[in-house]
This record gives sequence, structure tokens and C-alpha cells, in this order.
Amino acid sequence: MSDKYELIDAEKATLTETGEKKYTITTMCEWLGVSTSGYYEWRDRPDSATTRHRQFLALLIDKAFEESDETYGHRRVHAQLARWGQHCTPELVRDIMRDLGLVPCQPRPWRHNLTESDPCASPIPDLVRRDFTAEAPGRKMVGDITYIPTWEGWLYLATVIDCHTKEIVGWATDDNYKPPSSLPPSPWPPATIPSNQGRSFTPIGAAITPHRSSPPPWPHSTCSSRSAAPGSASITP
Repeated sequence: MSDKYELIDAEKATLTETGEKKYTITTMCEWLGVSTSGYYEWRDRPDSATTRHRQFLALLIDKAFEESDETYGHRRVHAQLARWGQHCTPELVRDIMRDLGLVPCQPRPWRHNLTESDPCASPIPDLVRRDFTAEAPGRKMVGDITYIPTWEGWLYLATVIDCHTKEIVGWATDDNYKPPSSLPPSPWPPATIPSNQGRSFTPIGAAITPHRSSPPPWPHSTCSSRSAAPGSASITP
């Protein structure tokens, strides 16, 4: 019954294009099957304790939402109300936020872009041809660069992966992901995937496919990856 009275109370102020009332209270009461005296009694009735408590929570929820720069959802708003000494259920907070039209802003996390197009790079043949498998270890390897957030800033990690075993055979870390301007010549011809021809991959190649007669680039002795210092590569055959 209260829902019908609330609908009548909300629609009674609707006006036509000429400025006249679109619906009368008597007509709406007849449509909804309620009495006019019952509507006026409901309207003049003082708010219940539950309604007053809900209205008070709505003010606090709106304040907490505004102080959070409109980023708090109903769980964080509920926690803020608890810190203020107002205890209620999270479902009640979510229901009131829905009635108030409070939608938290949730920006996407910032992601670092490590692929910078190099307009000066010459075309590099795609010797891998999207085939990341190999018949034997050490025949085909690919590399990639990622970043790790630390307390001192971003740490960039470069890895070399064997396409046969799918194991990381070498890695290097540094505070800068861009390669130096001059690099020693590699004994293996580069074979970079065309979509990754950025500044960080073009000078060295994102994937390398050695010839069968080419010697491996790493020493025969095993090098522990844990002992590698930042900025140096560690290769484990």
C-alpha cells in the first residue's frame, strides 16, 4: 500500500505542456484502487523510526562518498560508517547508494607501455613466422620485457625463453628498459616478429634462431641466475 501512495505522491507534481497538472490525486487513487483519505492519512503520518534512520544514513553515506572523491564503493562506505560509529549492514548501504544514484569511479590501473615504435628501424625478416616451437633445446629462443613495481620505482625484467623447453634460460634486470645506443654484434641473425619492432627490440631482435653450426652464446659453465647483479644478464644452458 505504501508503494502506491509513494507513486501517487511522486506523480502528483507532473505537469502537461501547458503547465496544468497531468494527473489528479483522485484519479490516481481510483486507478490504483486506494482511497483518497488513505493517501492523505499516509502523507500526514510522521515518518517512522526506520525511515528517519535511513534518511540519516543517507546523509552520512553521501558525505563519505564525497570525501572519497567518489571512489568508494558500498563496502568502503560501510567501513567508513563503522569508523564513525554507525553500524548497519553492507546491503543497506548498497541499497541507499543505489537510491541516491552514487556510482563509484573506478579508474583502470596505469600500465606502462614498453612498445615504442621506431620509425628509423629497417624492416626485419620474421624468421619465426609465429611458430614458437623448436625440435631441440637451444635452436630457437624468444625474449620479452616486463616491468615490476618496487618501493624504489619500476624494475624492468628482460627474459630469454627456449621455445623447446619453455624454460627461461637467461634474464636481466635494470632501471631502464631501453637498450644502449651501441651493442656488440651478435653471432646469431635477428628474427624479430613484425608486431614487436619497437625501440626496445629493434637493435637486438625479439627472437633469435641460431644456425646449427653456430656456437652457443653462453659459457659452458653454469651461471646461477640468483647471483646476477641488476643490469647484467644471467644465462643458464
